[in-house]
Order: sequence, then C-alpha cells, then structure tokens
Amino acid sequence: MTSVEQNNRPYGTLAKLWESVVNPILSTVEPKNIVEVGSDFGHLTQKLLEFCYEHGGEVHSIDPAPKYDADVFRKKYGDRLHMHKAKSIDALPLLTQYDAVIIDGDHNWHTVHSELKIIEQYAKQKGVFPAVILHDTGWPYGRRDMYYAPESIPEEFRKSYAQKGMVPWKQKVQEEGGFNRSCCNALTEGEERSGVLTAVEDFLKETSLSLLWKEIPGIHGAGILVDKATIQHNENLAAFLAAFTINDVLGTHVHAVENDRIDTVLQLRRTETSLNETTVKLQQAQEEVFFLSEKFQNQLSLNFSARKELQAVTNALESARNRIAELENECSALLAQRKVLLRSKSWLLTAPLRTLETLRRHVMRGVLRRH
Repeated sequence: MTSVEQNNRPYGTLAKLWESVVNPILSTVEPKNIVEVGSDFGHLTQKLLEFCYEHGGEVHSIDPAPKYDADVFRKKYGDRLHMHKAKSIDALPLLTQYDAVIIDGDHNWHTVHSELKIIEQYAKQKGVFPAVILHDTGWPYGRRDMYYAPESIPEEFRKSYAQKGMVPWKQKVQEEGGFNRSCCNALTEGEERSGVLTAVEDFLKETSLSLLWKEIPGIHGAGILVDKATIQHNENLAAFLAAFTINDVLGTHVHAVENDRIDTVLQLRRTETSLNETTVKLQQAQEEVFFLSEKFQNQLSLNFSARKELQAVTNALESARNRIAELENECSALLAQRKVLLRSKSWLLTAPLRTLETLRRHVMRGVLRRH
C-alpha cells in the first residue's frame, strides 16, 4: 500500500475529476511535460504519473510541503517525477518546458493571478499558451481567498481572515462549524481580487493572448484555460470542450446537486467531528475504568492481607483463650488436690511436728540475734 492509499479518501479534490475532466483533456492535448501546482497527499500526482507512464512524459510537482513520500513514487515510476518543494510563484519561472499545467495549490487571488501571469510570460516566449486546468473555481474558494501561509501574501492583496468555517452561499465565515474551519479563510466572500475564479476572470481581462475559458461545475468547480489556436488545430479537444456547454436548465440541476453534495460533506464532517470527540471521551472513560480496576485490585490485595493478619490474630487470641482455660482447669485441679491433702490423716497427724518445727526455728532466730 502506498503512502497515498494510507491517507483519507480525496473528498472534493481534483483527483475526483480525473475520469470526467482531467484525463480526457490530457489525452487530447498529449502533453510530454505536466506541471502540477499543489500535490498535497499525492492523489492526483499518482494518476498523473500513471498517465505519463502509459503515454510517455514527465510530471513536475510543485508543493512546499507535500504530505507524501516522493521516493515511493520514484521506485515505481523512476525519473518521471520531478519534485519541487517550493512555492509555485518561485518554482514556475524556473521551468523551461511544459505543455500542461494543473493548478490546485494556494486558493487565493494573488497566488492564482501570479501563476497565470508567469504562464503567460512563458507562452509569449514559446508562442503557445499551455493547457491550464484549475480547481476550486466554485464554492467555497471561487470568490473567497484562502491562505496556507498568510504571511507570504503581500499585505495589499491579503484579505482579513480567520480560521473559521464557511457555509454555502453565506458571505461571512461562521463562528461555529462550517467547511474547512482549520484553514485561514477570508472573512467575507465576494470581495474584489478575492478567490480563484475572480483571479481567472481578472487575468482574462488583462491578457493580450487569445484564450478560451471553459468552466466546469461540480466538485468545487474546475475549468480549463486554453489557447484558441490550440483548439483550432485539435478537433478532439474542441469536441470535448463543446460537450461541456451547459444550458440554464442543466446548470440549475448541477448547481442543486453540488449544493446537496456539499451539504452531505458538511454533515459527514460534523459526524466525524462528533465521532472523534466521542472516541476521545470513550478512551478517557476506558482509562478511568482501567485506573479504578487497578485501584480495586490493589484494595482487594490489601483487604486480603488484612484479612490474613486478622485471622492470625483471631487464631492467636483463640489459642490464648484455650490456654487460659487449660490453666484455669489446672489451677482448679491443684486447689482441689490441696484441699484433699489438707484434710488427709497424714497431714493432720504431722501437725504437732510442724508446730514444734516452727517453734524451734523461732528460738534459733532469737539465739542468733543475741550472739
């Protein structure tokens, strides 16, 4: 099992759009060098490497702090993976050759707008704008900034933010609960120069290049930015993009489905939070039960020892009582024997002799005193 498989399932990530969006686009563009901006746990990275392994090509993955072991992929895919542990606006200008770019990194206007401007300069040098796939053009970061490292964003582009959650279609962050509350989210949705989609729209207003933007709803929204000249020469790509033309009725339906999906994800996360809290309480209760069980066992041991001592004392006391009874019986027997002796004839007959002996002793003591 790879490090990717050991992590949680990729809820709402671009990897979820692999079969429906990413793979078809890459298959029509046939890139030899793919740039991935933001790899996180490597869910999409692994799919890109599989694609390059089958079709030929290499992946340049840019992420300052990837949450997977790149060596695991290198063992399987060899030198097809080039890991750049840096911020995208620092790494992108250093790349000299790429045909497709997938942007799913820091979801804020400044970063995405800067990435597109760097790609624009590259396109002007090469003569063609590479196919660019972007994620999170829908809710919640289509119109709201999020910062992985707020201090790295210039102050004039950094919105007021907080680590608070978001609820669909509410502008303000929530004091309790909500989506991605551990992230640094802009306090308000819909401000100028805020969000991924806003960055794309502002870039399109500024660029002199002839580009087509096709937005794809669902799974937090995605989109493809491609040179119109590329579409003219690539019938398969043109057909694929045309298939994603959505009328108002279908758009309303997709919007409702996405809202329901997001609500389900929020419920799931609330459930997971409650489960984690309950699990902690259960562990605490189990530890308390273990402590009390130990204490109870110790007390039982002490009581057992005390009972043994008490039994020993009780036995000693009983032995003493039995000895006293024996001695009392002996005394009674001796008293009875003495009484019998005092009444015997020999004792009575020898009484005068005992009296004379007593007088003799008395006379002798007097004589001794005079001398």
